[in-house]
Amino acid sequence: MPHAPCRLIVPITASSPEAMLGQARAALDGGADLVELRLDFLEGLGEQDLEGLVRELGDRCIITLRPVDEGGRFDGAESDRIRLLTQAAQGRPRFADIEYRHLKRWGDLSWKIGPTPGHPRLILSLHDCTGRPAKLQRTIQDMAAEPDCSVVKAAWSARHIADNFEAFDLLRAVPKPMIAVCMGESGLLSRVLAAKFGAFGTYCSLGAGRESAPGQLPLAEMKELYRFDRIDADTQVYGVVGCPLAHSMSPAIFNAAFEQAEINAVYLPMLVQPAEDDFRDFVREMLARPWLGIGGLSVTLPHKEHAFRLCREALDEVSLASGAVNTLIVTGEKMAGLNTDAPAALEALTVRLGCAPKDLSGVPVDVLGAGGVARAVLAALSNCGCKLTVYNRTPQRSAALAGRFDCQAKPWEERTARQGQVLINCTSVGMWPHSERTPLPAAGLESCPTVFDAVYNPAVTRLLSEAEACGCKTVSGVEMFVRQAMGQFEAWTGRRPPHDLMAEVIRTRLAQASSEDEAAQ
Repeated sequence: MPHAPCRLIVPITASSPEAMLGQARAALDGGADLVELRLDFLEGLGEQDLEGLVRELGDRCIITLRPVDEGGRFDGAESDRIRLLTQAAQGRPRFADIEYRHLKRWGDLSWKIGPTPGHPRLILSLHDCTGRPAKLQRTIQDMAAEPDCSVVKAAWSARHIADNFEAFDLLRAVPKPMIAVCMGESGLLSRVLAAKFGAFGTYCSLGAGRESAPGQLPLAEMKELYRFDRIDADTQVYGVVGCPLAHSMSPAIFNAAFEQAEINAVYLPMLVQPAEDDFRDFVREMLARPWLGIGGLSVTLPHKEHAFRLCREALDEVSLASGAVNTLIVTGEKMAGLNTDAPAALEALTVRLGCAPKDLSGVPVDVLGAGGVARAVLAALSNCGCKLTVYNRTPQRSAALAGRFDCQAKPWEERTARQGQVLINCTSVGMWPHSERTPLPAAGLESCPTVFDAVYNPAVTRLLSEAEACGCKTVSGVEMFVRQAMGQFEAWTGRRPPHDLMAEVIRTRLAQASSEDEAAQ
């Protein structure tokens, strides 16, 4: 049963009371609802005025003194831990977080946790930093049955993305207010979607580098990028499925587009490990829970061909031709696949050349790579009658594409001798963080009128920079990326996509990322 509102909780891990108090106030000023004082991070713990520290924050704080076996830093005697928590509780915090496995050892709680005025309420917690706790559901039931427990909390390291779905199952089933968090990058959904499923709260850090547990997002990112304050039970969920995803620009452009269009939706990165079985498991668990409210997914490396094989009865012509799907439309327990890469690549190229698709008939085009992007590009250009040549390191893959699209396949080593009027890089060579690389030496660009790099991060790759120096026309992967995202937005919402906004957001993000990289060097 939902318990609203969902609170944004920021753990404070400073080593001194003064710094802890300053960081706590900064978190509250930044929009946090509660701060969790991690007393186990304090240096000289037994000598500190814990009551005075807590009293400064009062009913806006949670106190906890987490032991090592629950992922904390306190390694002293249990009697000392009780004594220190008793001191801190005199400052009248709103909640105290006590680990369930230790509660049973304490017997009578001398500091009177419970609903009595002036005493903190109890968050009864379970932490496992190694994986899913054994007998998780039974343990949660036992915790909820404790009469002094006001909030049930479970936090464990996500083994894979489906752990989030179990966390949501628990939120829906447990009768008491609950926090269910999956730690690590795979657990992002459990943190951002907590409000959708009625969680008591969710944890985020004060800023990058101040995380108290793996996977915590910065407070500002939760509020600004994911618009956490607007997420409710009716929020529609979208996301990008792939591996890796740490630097995906998709959440920024889609969440900005949803906000401008006033659509109650949120877009999230969904890390699914590379194996096809991992992707199949994710899809199966997702479709088994239509109440998740997932309306659509972007699919990126390495899952485009995996998605194609799962959607073979519901595909558009481009997907069938390319053998790859980059867009999933989810309706309840059903799923359809599309490919927006192909029309996006064709539109980006023809707009830059100032021509219509029919004008490309007979134009020789060289394509580097044989993955999902290459398949989409070949599907689009073969329909226009281009004379296509594929260069790839794996001869079997390029030969398979040559057979599918009636084009030539040549060894990767011969790409410098290519003769096409258009060169399109569909490999990941030159993508951040390996921006110094290029799929083609500059000498191979001198006779090429137009160079198109499907890589969008960085916006100007080494390949494009050297092509411009050679006097070539260039087409940035940013344009293709924005246009394929526009196709997805329209397929999911039926609304006209905001091209200028989406292009501005990604260029701004890429510029910020570039500046941060330069500053770090």
